[in-house]
Amino acid sequence: LTNPAGATQLVYDGRAADDGRPLQLNTPVGFSGDEQVNGEWRLDVNDRQAGSTGSLSGWQLTVTSRWD
Repeated sequence: LTNPAGATQLVYDGRAADDGRPLQLNTPVGFSGDEQVNGEWRLDVNDRQAGSTGSLSGWQLTVTSRWD
């Protein structure tokens, strides 16, 4: 996950379930707190599993900040 200031944080580094259910993450991701939160956020997804396919059907981000 890349914030508008260009800082990145790893959100998840693991496998999705093999049962066809979507992977849902509800874990807070922390940035330093001193960076801009208003602007464009980017989620980069990498599928490193050879021979399998997957898709990203959507994502949502809730931002809370003490500054903006």
